[in-house]
Amino acid sequence: MSASLREAIEANFGIGPVPGEQELVRFDGFDDPDKKHSLELFLGKSVGDVTRAMPDPVGGFASLSAIEDLIVMEPRGYHYYLAPYLVEILRNEADGTPDLELTGPVSFAIREILRIRGGKAFSESQRSVLSRWVDCIADGSHRWDDDDAFADSLQEDLDWLKTALVVA
Repeated sequence: MSASLREAIEANFGIGPVPGEQELVRFDGFDDPDKKHSLELFLGKSVGDVTRAMPDPVGGFASLSAIEDLIVMEPRGYHYYLAPYLVEILRNEADGTPDLELTGPVSFAIREILRIRGGKAFSESQRSVLSRWVDCIADGSHRWDDDDAFADSLQEDLDWLKTALVVA
């Protein structure tokens, strides 16, 4: 794993105190069931808590529903909780065992956050780090199983993100 990219992720995401309820979600009549799930799963959890539970399927953080919760979070929430996902995916890439079932949904969540919130969804430095992360994942695409259902949609998301992160 690129130590400098991991350090950049940790310097730009997952920083500060654990987000409180108001920083995590805002109930406004849209996606309220997803926001409620987000609170149940993430409220009070540190980046370290999520990181430690990530490999445990019982922990729930690597589940599709948990990753989708990032999309409905307020900026402070997704800025904070993206860190363990980005680092875990880098770790898998470095081990030569890309986990497209994790990488695909996380890439999609970042894409949706940008699509919904626009260029101000991430700071300039965060966009730079995400761009480097996307390049790292794309560089490993030769290891993807062509029969993996996530491979095609992941490639589309990475291509979209490459453009959006530069233009944003």
